[in-house]
Amino acid sequence: MIMDINKIELTVTEKGGAQNTEIINTYRENGVAVFRLKFTYEGIVHPEMVSLNFKAPCIDVFSVWSPLHVDERNIMPVWKGNKAISRAGEGAPVQTAISRSGKNRMTVALSDPKTPVQFRMGVNESDVVINCSIDIFTLPVGQLHSYEADLRIDLRDIPYYQAIADVRKWWSEYGYASAYVPEVAKYPMYSTWYSFHQDLNADEIVEQCRIAKTFGCRAVLIDDGWQTDDCSCVYSYCGDWQISKKKVGDMKQLIKRIHDLDMKVILWYSVPFVGRNSEAWKQFENCFLDNPEGKEWCCLDPRFPRVREYLIGLYIRAASEWKLDGFKLDFIDRFSLTEYSLHKSGNGRDFDSLEDAIEKLLYDTMTKLREINPDILIEFRQKYMGPLMQTYGNMLRVSDCPADGLKNRIGMVDLRMLSGNTAVHSDMLEWNYEDTPENAAQQMISILYTVPQISVRLEKINEKHKKMLAFYLKFWCEYRDVLLSENFEAAAPWANYSSVCTQKNGTMIITAYENQVVEPKENAEKLILVNGLGKRGIILKDAERWGGKKCVIFDCMGNVAQKFDLPKDRLLIELAVPTSGIACITEAPNSLLQ
Repeated sequence: MIMDINKIELTVTEKGGAQNTEIINTYRENGVAVFRLKFTYEGIVHPEMVSLNFKAPCIDVFSVWSPLHVDERNIMPVWKGNKAISRAGEGAPVQTAISRSGKNRMTVALSDPKTPVQFRMGVNESDVVINCSIDIFTLPVGQLHSYEADLRIDLRDIPYYQAIADVRKWWSEYGYASAYVPEVAKYPMYSTWYSFHQDLNADEIVEQCRIAKTFGCRAVLIDDGWQTDDCSCVYSYCGDWQISKKKVGDMKQLIKRIHDLDMKVILWYSVPFVGRNSEAWKQFENCFLDNPEGKEWCCLDPRFPRVREYLIGLYIRAASEWKLDGFKLDFIDRFSLTEYSLHKSGNGRDFDSLEDAIEKLLYDTMTKLREINPDILIEFRQKYMGPLMQTYGNMLRVSDCPADGLKNRIGMVDLRMLSGNTAVHSDMLEWNYEDTPENAAQQMISILYTVPQISVRLEKINEKHKKMLAFYLKFWCEYRDVLLSENFEAAAPWANYSSVCTQKNGTMIITAYENQVVEPKENAEKLILVNGLGKRGIILKDAERWGGKKCVIFDCMGNVAQKFDLPKDRLLIELAVPTSGIACITEAPNSLLQ
């Protein structure tokens, strides 16, 4: 523990115009403290920033974790500080200091995921103390007379990922439970984005679905391009959402053809974008968040009721008339105030606060869509992945990272930390068709603990790539419940998560990403080791627990490389697991995929 929880003293350094600021300690026990924050203003006002602060000794702190700042996980000086930002459409209000051994040293979280806030942790050079600040109202919000929220500080000596998971459970006590997740959201999907970009063709989409079905995919995400004849990958044609007859033809018929393959269909919409080449540009030219002068597309302002009604109407028609199964609602994080819209109110707006308007748009959208289809699928993406977003979206996807297995891995784990029951999806997988199957398999291995989205042309990849993809997707589907289990452990976030482990019902799966030595913490009836190291071999530590058990080693295409009994009374055993291969250790000589 970094310090005694009873020594935490929370103070207000900037009142932000509040006439009265109260900090009431409502809970302080077993290393956790909860403070009730109350700010009261004279009359109804636009509140200015309020800053809360406390200090803690920088003892056994090695890294700082927050949901978005993956490149800033070292401890920073106080004048710079590690930052965690949060508002309705971006981030989550939590930050964690972590020891070198991976233990929680300090986790700070706010119960309010909608109000714009910023957390900062920084080391004071003169006395090696961590200064912690929580800035509330970092962006303009609507008028109010008072504000209340709870601040939770956790100093328990527990694994850092447990402390973060407990924050997610704590948020659910304030009404931010995960949305219902239909079963299909937990199975592999095919995406058209990297494989087609905007150059879509109805027959080719159906053919990809037919092949993807044989690989275990149960849905297709038809991405950008269906709404325009243009293929330049710009957003100047967004806004009308009329079907491209040239590319798609009859959308209702296309969806029916895919349904006949027993696959669901999810359609892409860039929620805020309206392009200059659309009719909607003229219709909403006075309803933009950014200055339209000289721009090819702008973001709509959801504080206007007619903007929300227009957007919701688009989704209702698609779900009811086309029998659409889901929506990829993109760029919600781009709803952001600018100098052009910062101080604007009235003129038809029924919300002063942008954050309130975003929530109203999502609430009304989901209410209407669930009336049409209770199993409606909604994909959101990093950065808009906090607890408020999870009450509306049931699929969270890693941010775009084409062919970047490392970023996909980091995004996967970051999302799993805070996802609760929400289905976490990988960014779409692609690789060069001339690459080796071992290297291509690294894309799949990087995201094993999320739902895979595949975006290669399945008829064009070579036979080795097909065998690799078939093997890994079969493995993923077979062990889906284990891979997506809430018993989720990720080592060394400062090292881009050197290994990940999950377990359920007697099966433990460990993927070695950076550390060749694997040390299972517990026994299991079946131990599966995945080689994500980019080289041959995994070393099993405390191997005497597994002595005498059967071991089957597979290469990345599912070919059996070795079968043998593990030697007894050995502390270390080097397993010759091929690059991107899998070792399965069991009580009996059964197949990996049995």
